[in-house]
Amino acid sequence: MRTPQLATRSIRVLAIPLLLAGLVAGVAPAASASAARAGGRLNGVAAAAAAATANPIVGDWHVTYGNRAVVKMTLSAGKYTETAKTRVRVTGSSCYLPAGTVIATFHSTGNRSYSGRHGLWFISNCSFDQWTSLTLKLSRNGKKLTGVIPAIDNTIIFTKITAG
Repeated sequence: MRTPQLATRSIRVLAIPLLLAGLVAGVAPAASASAARAGGRLNGVAAAAAAATANPIVGDWHVTYGNRAVVKMTLSAGKYTETAKTRVRVTGSSCYLPAGTVIATFHSTGNRSYSGRHGLWFISNCSFDQWTSLTLKLSRNGKKLTGVIPAIDNTIIFTKITAG
């Protein structure tokens, strides 16, 4: 019987050649991971790790707005969506946005830079106010994402949550 740690190492060894084979064949890494799952070679944890390796933005991030919270970044059709995974206190208020609230959407502009829009909410009751511009920059190691909302002169620091 293998320990979970050994199984994880074994999965990593399988995931890397499958991703490389997909790249050589001209298939996107996510498609390669999907094909591997379909063939039963990777379990869901390894497939998720392969997808995260392929795209450093996708996944869970710690962020502080009015409280320390967790948000999930997803990617669909070239557009990233930041969604509250835990409830998020609106900065300067005593009310919270519920988990599942879409906070921002953005797209890549190249060179680890991103641009899009971020929601603003009223501090009196947390009702939605408006969308405003947002720029983001991913650190070289992919563990920190710095967002700037110029309209309110605010900088947001996201820290990647990694497994293990």
